[in-house]
Amino acid sequence: ALVGKFKVLLFMKGTPERPRNGFSRQAVDMLKESKVHYEAVDVLEQADLCGVLKQQHRIATFPQLFVHGQLLGGVEGLR
Repeated sequence: ALVGKFKVLLFMKGTPERPRNGFSRQAVDMLKESKVHYEAVDVLEQADLCGVLKQQHRIATFPQLFVHGQLLGGVEGLR
């Protein structure tokens, strides 16, 4: 599964270079400030994956951060 494949994985709207909402931008900025290496997935480009994540993890909004396969949450989880 994609979630367990990477140490730190951010599901976001857009890409780190071009976030598509303010919360995704905040998440990227916080990860950059912390110098955390992460992978990112644009949920707007993968609607099927977005639906699976929402169902399996009861996610209502994006971005969402997973660390070692565990859901930390959205921007509030990064603070």
